[in-house]
Amino acid sequence: MPICEWSARTVAGVLCMSFVLAGCASFSRDGGFDTVASGAKERGLDQEIKWLRDGEDPTEIRAMVTSLLKKPLTPDAAVQIALLNNQSLQATYAELGIAPSWPLGGKGVTVGIPVKMGFSLSDYYEANGEDNGFGYFDLGVLFTVPFSSAPTKFGTWNLHGGVDFFALGDGTKYFNVKDGTPEGSQVIGSIGIGLSY
Repeated sequence: MPICEWSARTVAGVLCMSFVLAGCASFSRDGGFDTVASGAKERGLDQEIKWLRDGEDPTEIRAMVTSLLKKPLTPDAAVQIALLNNQSLQATYAELGIAPSWPLGGKGVTVGIPVKMGFSLSDYYEANGEDNGFGYFDLGVLFTVPFSSAPTKFGTWNLHGGVDFFALGDGTKYFNVKDGTPEGSQVIGSIGIGLSY
């Protein structure tokens, strides 16, 4: 008598999930910078984009900025200087989240509880010249109701709405100002129509 029986479907599911997780766990060597730079070029950005990584010598970038500043300033040169000299464009952040959902009743209605957190890996959430590691924490509730009357040849449609609570870090609360005072938290409601194929 076998101790454990695995169906072909279970084995295939475990293998597929292993490949998906392995793909999620790998990062590009440049953190995706080359993809962003080539995408910007494809969309018409003529200026050069440089990423000054931690510990790298900034001499080349400083020389490029100095050279540009010695010439009459044109709009293209101003954009190039901004791209090379703006440290906030050299920042790195991470965002982690999960959004479990559960069915409500038998008509396809679901409730989800999305949870997300953003934090700085280097110089992303800055306040008063200091890098604050914590950016925000977001906890929400999202209700989704399918449009069962829409023909499936047009995709799957739904109506969704929810509420999110944001707890903001020192670097992000300055973007959430009320009556001249930075607010450390915010509640935001949303409603929308979704389409998927």
